[in-house]
Amino acid sequence: MMKKYLLGGMVLLAAVVIYSCSDRGSNVDPLTYDTGLVLDTYTQHAVSYLADAPLVTNATIKYQVYLPAGYKDYGLGEPMPVLYLLTPFRGRVQYYFNHGLTELADRMIGTGEIRPMVLFVISGYNDYGGCFFGSSRVGGDYVNALGNIVDPEDCLAGPFATFLDYANCLINTIPDSVGYRAITGIGMGGYGAMRIAVEFPEHFSAVSAVSAPLDFDGADNASGFLPLFQDFMNDVGRDNYSAIQFDFNNVLQSMLLAASVAYSPHDTGIVDDGFVITDETSYFNDNLYDAAYHLPFYRNGQQTDTLYDTVTVDPLDVDTTIVANGGWVAWQENNIPTILEANPTALDETAVLLAYTTDSDEYTFNEQTGDFHDLLVNTYGKVEGVDLQTITFDGYSDYIASGDRFIFDLLPEILKFHSDNFYLSKD
Repeated sequence: MMKKYLLGGMVLLAAVVIYSCSDRGSNVDPLTYDTGLVLDTYTQHAVSYLADAPLVTNATIKYQVYLPAGYKDYGLGEPMPVLYLLTPFRGRVQYYFNHGLTELADRMIGTGEIRPMVLFVISGYNDYGGCFFGSSRVGGDYVNALGNIVDPEDCLAGPFATFLDYANCLINTIPDSVGYRAITGIGMGGYGAMRIAVEFPEHFSAVSAVSAPLDFDGADNASGFLPLFQDFMNDVGRDNYSAIQFDFNNVLQSMLLAASVAYSPHDTGIVDDGFVITDETSYFNDNLYDAAYHLPFYRNGQQTDTLYDTVTVDPLDVDTTIVANGGWVAWQENNIPTILEANPTALDETAVLLAYTTDSDEYTFNEQTGDFHDLLVNTYGKVEGVDLQTITFDGYSDYIASGDRFIFDLLPEILKFHSDNFYLSKD
C-alpha cells in the first residue's frame, strides 16, 4: 500500500515531546526505562465526517501520539496494538500526558506489565468545552469520525473519511484487525468510548470508561442527568430560560449546553430523520458559535406544543418543577442504553472495564456508570471477572472522588486491562 512508502520517515522526523507529571512525580518508580516518543502536540487531521459541522474547525481532529520504545515503521518491525484515549469535558489534547501517561507507559512496558502499544490521545475540546463525542450536524459526527473505517485496504487513495482510516496509514498495525485496537475515556470521553464501541464493535477488542454519563436517566428513570437539570434551573433562577447566554465560567451550565449541541441541535428539517423540533421558543440561537440547540426540559407551566404530548412520562416525576420537552426525546436517542437496545449483541465479544466512585461525584457521572454496569450484568449477561471488570475508588481526605482527580491512579489499571484484552495477547 502507499503508506509503506510514505511512513518511512514520518516518525523519525516528528518532533519529540516528553511530558512529565511534576506534581505527581513521587508516585512514579524512580528507576529509568527506555523512553517512548510523544509526537508534536499540534498534530491534527481533517476527516470528512466532520466537514459540515460549524463547531469543528477545518473538520480536524486534534490528537497526540505516544510511540513506545522499540516501535518500528512498516516493514521494519512487528505491528503494535493501539489504544485510543478520549479526553473528558474541558480536557485538551495534552490531558493524559499531563497526568503522567508517558512515564507510566514507559515503566509498565519496561517491566513487562503491559505489552508495547501505541497510545492515541484524541481531544474532544471545542469552544463550549467539549463535543461530547456525539453525532450531530452542529457539533460534529464524532461517532463515525472515530469509530468507522471506510477503506482499510488503501486508505490513502482519497480524502480521509474517518480518523481510523488516517491512523491505519500512520501506525504500524493491522488496519482491519479488531484485536489490535481498543478505546477508553473519562467522563465525556468515557461516553464517547462506550458509544463508539457499541456502534462499531467489529473495530474494537475492548472498551473502558471512567465515571462517564452512560445512562442519562438512570435505572429509576429519575436520576442520571435529571438532577443536574434541576440544579441548572435553580442556579439560573428564572422561569423562562430563553434569555440564558453561554457562560464558559459556569461549568455546569456550559457542560449542559455543550451536551445539548451534541444531543439536541435545532433541526429545521435539513436532516431527513423524521424528527423536527418545531417550537421556535424552545431553542437557543448562539450567534457567537453559529449553533442552535435545545435544552431537554422546560419549567413547569411554560407553553408547550403537541410534539411534547408524545412525552407521556415526566422524567422528573419526583420534582414536578421541570417537565420534559422535545429536546429530551433527542437526548434519549443518544443514550447508550437506547442505542444498545437496538443492537443487543453489540458488546457480546467486547471486554468492558467500568471505573467509578462509590462516593459522591461532582456531576453524578459515577451513578450513571454504576447504573450502566448493572444494566450490562442484569440485562445483557456480562459476567464480572470474565468479560466485565469493575474498579471502584473513594475520595481522599477532604477531596471529593472524581475520575478526573483519580485518573493518575486509574491509568495503570486501564493500560493493564487493555493490554490483557488485545486478542493478539491471547495467542
